[in-house]
Amino acid sequence: MKRFPALILPLLLLTGCGDKTVTFEGAETFGYKDFAVTRTLTADQADTVLDGQTLLNPSHIFLLDSLLLTKDSDADFILNVFSLNNKSLKGSFLKSGKGPYEEVSSLIRKAPQERKIYAFDFLQKKMLSFAYDQIASVSDGVLIPTDIYTNLTGRPQTMLPGERFLSGENDTLSGPSRIKIYDRDGNLQTYFGEYPGFQTDHRKELMPMLLNYIETVASDDGKRLMFLGKSNDLVEIWDLEKQAAHRFLHGPELRMPEYIRHSIGGSVEIIMGGRYLCYSEAISAAGSVWALYDGSISAILDDSFDLTKPTPRVENNSRLLRFDWEGRPLACYQLPCPVKNFDVDERGEWLYCLTKQEGEFSVIRFPL
Repeated sequence: MKRFPALILPLLLLTGCGDKTVTFEGAETFGYKDFAVTRTLTADQADTVLDGQTLLNPSHIFLLDSLLLTKDSDADFILNVFSLNNKSLKGSFLKSGKGPYEEVSSLIRKAPQERKIYAFDFLQKKMLSFAYDQIASVSDGVLIPTDIYTNLTGRPQTMLPGERFLSGENDTLSGPSRIKIYDRDGNLQTYFGEYPGFQTDHRKELMPMLLNYIETVASDDGKRLMFLGKSNDLVEIWDLEKQAAHRFLHGPELRMPEYIRHSIGGSVEIIMGGRYLCYSEAISAAGSVWALYDGSISAILDDSFDLTKPTPRVENNSRLLRFDWEGRPLACYQLPCPVKNFDVDERGEWLYCLTKQEGEFSVIRFPL
């Protein structure tokens, strides 16, 4: 990997110069060649995990010991529990609604160090936790949460040890700070850090996207955080004990924040976003960080861009990248099909993938 000094570089203006080597201030660049292991996983290596099970519209899967959870907002219950031993449905829980054990909008996060999962409800500003042992015994659709957190003032993104959570929501006190940590009652504990520099005249306009359009992963010991960009491939590693940035990495395709000026009714607006889909669905497992990497075009933004029409979007999450907590590129796996979501067992030996092929959802697994 190469370390670049802080450079005065033009921000990409979507004019076809996206392949120039530009980067963020203080960032080290890397490419696919820097991964210690590169492997191609093939379809004949995969086996189907849930034979004969109907999956309506799942968005996420979670491994809990010998169980597999699916999050499916179109099903009668949001979370459905399957046994990996006999590939059968054990039970379901967490209905959509405004009752005490229900949620309107759920973001599910695993906390392996606590052996719990957390369900965040942004609209109701509450959070429910469920222990693995509880989930293993579910059968009738009603599961009493281990804990209920209400009136949260932050917007939880990731759970941290000690019943703390990282928030992606700006507030009047912390403003645009990179790291904002709250206690279980939603009280702001600490905030620090800034997004790394890059040359642009529109940092203020770009910051909401850059701060929030990311994948967030916490180490099991709660000492480090990793942010991975969704529309640019910046990787940030933050040290929570020192309350400082540990390392910035940029790669493997060196995508930068992008914008375009677009005139509407005589006024000039800045369209933020970017053409590319980068990191998605990042997790911590087996002492490493794993993330899907897309690299395909999300939208064509140029002078002819028409806000009144849907933008083309092609998702192709067909690479899985693995990093250690120093940011070293460990492995790049080429997948045989696009993957919607995934999980990895605690030993890092099996990869479970949620896919959709020919209109049907399925969960398949590969040996690593």
